[in-house]
Amino acid sequence: MNPKKMLAAAVIMIAAAVAALVVFNNYSPSLNTNGENIRQSITTELLKNPEIKPFENATVDMRQLNETDLASLKAEQPVVYSGAAAGDYLVVFDGTTDSMIVIYDYDGRRIVNMFAVRNVIL
Repeated sequence: MNPKKMLAAAVIMIAAAVAALVVFNNYSPSLNTNGENIRQSITTELLKNPEIKPFENATVDMRQLNETDLASLKAEQPVVYSGAAAGDYLVVFDGTTDSMIVIYDYDGRRIVNMFAVRNVIL
C-alpha cells in the first residue's frame, strides 16, 4: 500500500478514536430492566469475537450513544458511524499497543461496526 494512503488511513482511525473517547465523560452503563449488568454482558459477549479476544486484558470504556453524541460522531466520521443508532453502545478496548473500537447494538445483540486503532507514540 502507498505510504501516503497508509498515513491517511492512520490519521482517520486516530481521529475516529479521539472522537469516540470525547463522548465518554465518565459514563458507565449499569443494570437493564432484568437486573443484568449491561457493561459486563456486553464485554463478555464481545470478547467471544476472535478479533476482539486479544483485548481481554485491555481497559474497557463504554457509553450508550444518545442522539446528540451520535450526530456529532456522524458529522466527524460518517463512514465509521453510519450504521449506528441512538441506544447503541460505543465500546473501546484500550490496549497498550492497539485499541479496538466497537459499536454494539445491545438490543439486537450484534456488532454494528468495529475497527482497530494502532496506538502510536510520535
